[in-house]
Amino acid sequence: MLVRPPPLPVPLSKFAILAFAVATASVLQAIEPGKEVRLPELGDPASAIVSLEEERALGQQLLKQIRAQMPLSSDPLIKYFVRLNLLELATSSELAQVELNPIVVASPELNAFAAPGGIVGANLGLFKHAEDVHEYSSVMAHELAHLSQRHYARTQEASHGIAIPTLVSLLGSIAILAKGNTELGQATMMGSQAMGQQAMLRYSRTFEAEADRIGFNTLVRAGFDPLGMERMFKRMNQLHQGAAAAQWLLTHPLTESRMGDARRQADQVEIETYSESIDYQMPARTQDEIMDSAAQVDTTEFAQSYAAALAHLRTQRWDESLQLFERLRALEPTSLLLAVSYGEALVEAEQPEAAVSFLKDQLEFNPGNPPLAMTYAKALRKAGDPAEAVRVLRRQSKARPNDIDLWHELSETAGLSGEVLLIHQSRAEFYALRGDNEKALEHLEIASDLVEPDSRQGAMIKQRILQLVE
Repeated sequence: MLVRPPPLPVPLSKFAILAFAVATASVLQAIEPGKEVRLPELGDPASAIVSLEEERALGQQLLKQIRAQMPLSSDPLIKYFVRLNLLELATSSELAQVELNPIVVASPELNAFAAPGGIVGANLGLFKHAEDVHEYSSVMAHELAHLSQRHYARTQEASHGIAIPTLVSLLGSIAILAKGNTELGQATMMGSQAMGQQAMLRYSRTFEAEADRIGFNTLVRAGFDPLGMERMFKRMNQLHQGAAAAQWLLTHPLTESRMGDARRQADQVEIETYSESIDYQMPARTQDEIMDSAAQVDTTEFAQSYAAALAHLRTQRWDESLQLFERLRALEPTSLLLAVSYGEALVEAEQPEAAVSFLKDQLEFNPGNPPLAMTYAKALRKAGDPAEAVRVLRRQSKARPNDIDLWHELSETAGLSGEVLLIHQSRAEFYALRGDNEKALEHLEIASDLVEPDSRQGAMIKQRILQLVE
């Protein structure tokens, strides 16, 4: 059985530190009113400093370090919602190319961030504090604007001499905050911010204002409520005045002028009646270990019923839980995420055969859907058919080779089905995605000894070894 290992210390390169710290931790300053906002152009000085290819390379290195060092959510439903929402926003954004790498951080703190290589992250705490999909999307649209306007490259153009110790300190404070130590993280953040604010002040103010304006336009074009941004700002401001400040406010300082800008932009748009998102209410009400269920605000009957169904499930009141899920499905028969939740409920309620039958039917209408497939594999394992679960997960691994949770599940499932070679191959990919090439190579060497050197499998393993060595 593969046990998910604890985070490993991974050396941070100069460029990865720059990518992460600059993108996620603009200094604690307000928007500079009246500052001219300019859009980057191909061939401008920023592109000369950091090309798009270099940003992609930085992003890939950074992703490995995030996977190794930050607590990430493996919930397939939440991951799927975050990706779908980002794609919906991205198609209405100013991104030249939609190449996104969503990250969901398992932290109750309200935060989101963007970094080179299409990395967009959201804490679970964002779901807790954003009361509807419009508020949530306003934050994500803002982060996408950081990417579309290439703020990382433009920061490098404007300020080459940012001290590496300052950025290391920033990265450390972000990691502390992600693990829930808000007071220590804030103190570290504020100290390191003060060190670099003289060099970064003018640019961070401009970029935050720009991200607000570009993000607002994206929000409107994507069909979300323009007032969602102002509501979210007000909510964060109230949080900031309370006992604990949101992480997002530490890196995106909120002012009256910023809230006023959001209102003025909304006043220029015809406001319509915007419906609640059923899909948003499910991840927003998921009672993850790290979430504070008492803080959930159930604004609709659907949300209340869904939260009650989950509560019954966790207290093993299975009949009551499944009855509620069935009522919800009668109300929303086309909701894919609700189908995933119902399938998970059947597994938890010790009805794996019913879950297998139900999820198999759902996959016929939604072939290859990630959360359905992952839940189907879970049901198959519970029903005593790990071999079929392996086949399901292997197909998923071809479509999503960069999903670290998928490789973890495949290794676990291969262990149940006795496929020793696949155990080591899957573990190798798991460690490679965390940037731990040494352990990945160890598993590939074991795998290599299990096959004929001249076989097709042997050649593939050797090729993968060469890729990791390079």
